[in-house]
Amino acid sequence: MLHLGNSSELRKSEAEKLSEDQETTVAVSVHVAASSSDQVLLSTAEVRVQNESGESQIGRVLLDSGSQCNFITESMAQILKLKKTRVQHTVLGIDGKSQNVKAAVVVTIRSRINNYNLTCSCLVVPKITNILPSENIGGECIVPSHIELADTSFKIPKKIDLLLGACHFFEILGKQKIKLTINGPIFQETQLGWIVSGLVTSKYTNGKPNNVNCHTALVEENRSTNLEIMVSKCWRTEEFEAAVPYTTEEKKCVDHFERTVNRNENGRFIVHLPLKNDVNIKIGPSYEIAQRRFLALERRLQNDEKLKKDYITFMSEYETLGHMELVKNEEKLGETCYLPHHAVKNENSKTTKLRVVFDASCKTESGYSLNDTLLKGPVIQDELLYIISRFRTHKFVLTADVQKMYRQVLVTKQDSEKQRILWRADPSLPIQIYRLTTLTYGTAPASFLATACLRKISELESS
Repeated sequence: MLHLGNSSELRKSEAEKLSEDQETTVAVSVHVAASSSDQVLLSTAEVRVQNESGESQIGRVLLDSGSQCNFITESMAQILKLKKTRVQHTVLGIDGKSQNVKAAVVVTIRSRINNYNLTCSCLVVPKITNILPSENIGGECIVPSHIELADTSFKIPKKIDLLLGACHFFEILGKQKIKLTINGPIFQETQLGWIVSGLVTSKYTNGKPNNVNCHTALVEENRSTNLEIMVSKCWRTEEFEAAVPYTTEEKKCVDHFERTVNRNENGRFIVHLPLKNDVNIKIGPSYEIAQRRFLALERRLQNDEKLKKDYITFMSEYETLGHMELVKNEEKLGETCYLPHHAVKNENSKTTKLRVVFDASCKTESGYSLNDTLLKGPVIQDELLYIISRFRTHKFVLTADVQKMYRQVLVTKQDSEKQRILWRADPSLPIQIYRLTTLTYGTAPASFLATACLRKISELESS
């Protein structure tokens, strides 16, 4: 089949009875191999791919009017640190090959040539297609001198990072097109520059048979009356999902923890913050930024007596418990970073109505934050569903709450310098410098490190 049809599977009378709230899946047909010495160029463009923070990366996009969906590769999503949204789609290929798509991201695509940009949602997949074109195109393929190409390396085989479907394909197209020869490609004007597409005869190639790539993506409605789909859904509900493999960054974070974690004489864990050790990512001066944020916080506290009282109480307890300590005489044990902080209120909480959150994502003067320099560990605790299911295994179940869980774990003296804050209880007093001595809520690896310590103690103290 060229696509997944339904006219032959359902009679018209059955189709009219279908429910309106039908689920959707994505079907994709790719890679049709054929023997041919000619080659058809597909429309590609080099663009700036940008995340929500404004960080961008040059990427190669395939323009495909036969696709109802947009796609992005996992590697490009990771490079840009795009925030993923969980989805449930099934990607189907020729001969029924299937793959689950579990994440979507929002990305902005900007032209390299002009000010055009568009923001779109893309499904995340490991790979979109093979390299395009499949082989080098000869230099005889003439390009009109007065146009600016969207993809200057359209003749050279390169990987594809994104696919833009029919939703944006015709929005991007311009009015002009040029065809120089009968057997040559067409040059089409677009908002991203001029794209090249169409037949390239064997005189421009090496004359060897080529693989022909066919891309079709469509959204098909699952019909509740289709017995086969209903039965397959039933079995999928009972499937146990295999553990998701760690990314390279997550592996490094886990290895770093296992190598460096220690316990002091009281049995309390001491951890090192896992650094990326990337020479291009450095923390810059941060005192001035933290000071401006603190003075703005003070003005807010002066206008809200209850908030001010709760904030001072929280910070006083923080210091009394030894979770932060005063830095004396500009003492410096390592590289420093000053973290701004603010209040988060939750009136529904039975224990802590106000919590102070430390902003480790605040950019320093170098353009990078503390979180940019830290590895983010994997999620190692079980899904809640599996935890609840285990309640049926035993006759008795124990539950407990770890009070101030993150703050039960100490960080090394050297790493606590990267967790400096500014504080004073009253504007009439001088601003003082403190360092946070425990894991700090707001740092990228804090959740992993705290959970990893719980797992570690269960291994060490299992007897």
